[in-house]
Amino acid sequence: MNDNNDIFVDPWLKKAEKIASLPEDLLLACAYNLDITADIIEEAAFFRRTETSDELWITAGYISSIVQDIVDGTATPKDFEIKKLLGAGRVFALPKKGEPFFACLNLLDRLFRVRTGFYWPQKFLTGGILNKYAFEGLVGRIEHDLLENSQKAKETETEIIKVARDLGLSPNPTGKSPTQWFAGCPNKNHVLFIEARENLFFCGWCSRKGGIKELQAFVKERKEG
Repeated sequence: MNDNNDIFVDPWLKKAEKIASLPEDLLLACAYNLDITADIIEEAAFFRRTETSDELWITAGYISSIVQDIVDGTATPKDFEIKKLLGAGRVFALPKKGEPFFACLNLLDRLFRVRTGFYWPQKFLTGGILNKYAFEGLVGRIEHDLLENSQKAKETETEIIKVARDLGLSPNPTGKSPTQWFAGCPNKNHVLFIEARENLFFCGWCSRKGGIKELQAFVKERKEG
C-alpha cells in the first residue's frame, strides 16, 4: 500500500539500513504470533511519534521474553539483540496526525493489509498502546474486507480468469480488492498476480506481464521448456 500521504513505506524491510539497536523512544503497540507460511514466529510492533511524523517499527523472531520485560519496565527496545532477530526496522511513516492510539491503529492496519497472502497475524500475545480487543477488532475488520472482496471478485470473473483456470493455474481472489487475483506461476513454486478488470497478469519474480495472449504464450513456453 502506498499513497500520496506516505512518507516511508517498507513493509518487507527491503530498504532497512543495518542498525545496531532500535530507537529507545519506541512505544510498544502490541505483540502477536505471525504466520509466515513456513513457520509461526513472534512479532512486536512499536509506535514512534516525532515532531512531524508517526512511525511503525517491527521486530520479528522469538522475542516474547524481552517483550514482556519491556512491558514490565525492566527493558527498553534498545535491549533487542538485532543480530538474533529475523527482522527489525521501520516499516511505515506517515505525517503526524490525531491521537497516538488511532495513528498506531492505522499504521498497523496498513502493515497487515499489505502483507496479506504472505504473512498473517494470529494469536495476540501482549498489549501496549493496543489491547487484545483493539487487535482482534482490527484483524476481524481486515478478514471481513478480504471475504467481501473475494466474493465480489468471484461474482465478476473476466476472461483472463477463465483462461488462467483452463491453463491449470488455479486462480483465486487475493481479497485485497474486488479485481485482484493470484494464480500459480507455471512450473514454479510462487504465484503471479492478475488484475481481472484490465485482463492483465504480472509476475515480479519472472519479470513477465501482459494480457491473455501473453499469458497463454508464457504457459506454453514453460511447458515446452
